[in-house]
Amino acid sequence: DSKGLLGDHLAVGARSVYVAFAGQTASADAGFAAQVNQVTAVENYSPLANLFMAFNFSPAWGMELGWNQFSAEAQNAAGDVDGEFQLAGPMLSLFWRYANSSIVTPYLGLGAGWYSVTFKDSGWWSSGNNSQASYDAGEPGTGIMREMSVNDAPGFLGYLGTDVRIWKGLYLDFLVRYIYLQSDVSIIGRDGAGGGAFEYG
Repeated sequence: DSKGLLGDHLAVGARSVYVAFAGQTASADAGFAAQVNQVTAVENYSPLANLFMAFNFSPAWGMELGWNQFSAEAQNAAGDVDGEFQLAGPMLSLFWRYANSSIVTPYLGLGAGWYSVTFKDSGWWSSGNNSQASYDAGEPGTGIMREMSVNDAPGFLGYLGTDVRIWKGLYLDFLVRYIYLQSDVSIIGRDGAGGGAFEYG
């Protein structure tokens, strides 16, 4: 994670991020949405997925505008992947820094963001098959086409971190960030024979 300072007040940079979910599993009979009972992060360490710009009002206080995106696989009790949730959006936060003369500057912050949430389904799941194996074998499905509908949602965040100065105007930045985000999810079944649509999860 690195950033370059423009003058004394403005900083721009990019972060390489590792994502982990809290409470990522549920019982098989009480899944997150119908058959989905586990979500697992799809790691993307590209700094381009987490750009940011920070403005320091004073040596201690500042504001950061950032872009955050990540993905999560949705799995059922059998271990098949139903699809992938994809989330992306801007974040705005206020931070406080412990200004000092050393090369290390700890900081903490609070903020919020707005996330666009989409679901990219696996072929077997949307076509109504019972499993990935039956889909790969060409077996007929249930005749019910499935669709996952997810809503965009706000996210609330808090973080702790530290800047380490490695050169004039160039820093390494390490932080731990927690984001609380909840998106409403519904699953819609469509009768392949033309019998209409119904919500079942």
